[in-house]
Amino acid sequence: MPAAEFGELSPGELELMIEAWYARERRQEIRAAQIVTVLCNANRDPSRKSTPFELADCSPMLEDMRSPPPDDEEMESKLDALASALG
Repeated sequence: MPAAEFGELSPGELELMIEAWYARERRQEIRAAQIVTVLCNANRDPSRKSTPFELADCSPMLEDMRSPPPDDEEMESKLDALASALG
């Protein structure tokens, strides 16, 4: 879009353009993070890092995609299962 046309945009039109730009940037960031995540997980040493890498580990822009931490009930059930497995 030529620079002269930006002055003719309404605030709503400009906001829609910015949202479309951000959506494109986010999709590109997801694609790049997927490649990096696959490479990281393929070369991950399970003895040093037991959980796989997530997209958010490879891109700060995708922090909102991070898995939420387990709640108290879920953590308690995992600890009970671990305690019973260990005897």
